[in-house]
Amino acid sequence: AAGGGGMALGTAVLGGIAVGPLIAVAGFVMDSKAEKNLTEAYEYESEIDINIEKMELSIEGFKATNSRINELASVINKLITRFDNVFDNIQNVGFIEKMKRLFGLSKICELQELDQLIALGKNLKIALDIPLLDQDGNDNKNFKQEIKRITIS
Repeated sequence: AAGGGGMALGTAVLGGIAVGPLIAVAGFVMDSKAEKNLTEAYEYESEIDINIEKMELSIEGFKATNSRINELASVINKLITRFDNVFDNIQNVGFIEKMKRLFGLSKICELQELDQLIALGKNLKIALDIPLLDQDGNDNKNFKQEIKRITIS
């Protein structure tokens, strides 16, 4: 009986010795896969951070473009209002009759109103031709100078 117990204990010890390295190898394999997965996760996180920065830049670009659109719309609306007012002044007397007198040079002030209409029409055309973005789709750096060329009064 004493010999049997020793053999059983010996077999268990030898079995444990054989299993130990297997567990160690499995641990190393799992550790290397975990490191690989962690590295991939960090790379993915970096890609996400880059994409977030790109989105934030796009949002800022859209905000700037929207601001330009609002500024240009304001100028165009002022020009249209002014044009309508001058045109209404011309029509109050009757446009056809007024044109007859204009070509007959009957009144200097009527010629000035017609000049105003022409000037306002030209400025409206300038405003409508101002690009918000350059050829590459970036903010038009000359927008402020171009909008200053327009006279509303």
